[in-house]
Amino acid sequence: MSEAEPSVRWGDDGLIPVVTQDERSGDVLMVAFMNAEALAATRATGYVHYWSRSRGKLWCKGETSGNRQQVVAIFVNCDRNSLLLRVRQTGAVCHDGYPTCYYRRLEPDDSLTMVRERVFDPAEVYGVDSNNLLTDATRLLYGAYAWLRDHDLSAESGTSRRLRIEDGTIEGRVADELTELAGVLDGSHRHGAFRD
Repeated sequence: MSEAEPSVRWGDDGLIPVVTQDERSGDVLMVAFMNAEALAATRATGYVHYWSRSRGKLWCKGETSGNRQQVVAIFVNCDRNSLLLRVRQTGAVCHDGYPTCYYRRLEPDDSLTMVRERVFDPAEVYGVDSNNLLTDATRLLYGAYAWLRDHDLSAESGTSRRLRIEDGTIEGRVADELTELAGVLDGSHRHGAFRD
């Protein structure tokens, strides 16, 4: 490598994807992003820091849960546009309470099979609101309503049809949708293929 070439090639957004691997088990624990500040903090402290795209801020893995990642080695891929971190993981890595974020296997029929046991209860570690599953699911549900309101799919969607009728039938549909949402969250309901 010439001196003019950078060790790491940051994306246009100033970020680089990071695959984090447990150095003892070899398990892939998670995938996240770093910016230059996160990489510098990781190297300076010996503990992994990431850049949160959703929160728009730097964070040290385990700062809330205590489940920290101590850096063993940092590898750069051939194109220098992604990193592999080998770490010593303290406790579980996933905010859902699992030892890896990859605790479900995608089956040929698009169903999900749990392949790992939960290590901790997120409500106990992060508090009631921090897991945000219901908040995120509700936001997605209302986003779907807004999309169906703005795009007439009456021919294919009972919800889209009801959003255009002012006769009070929408309340029943909301109840139906919430029941379906509960089924989606527990894995017992889906419309056809996984993407649907």
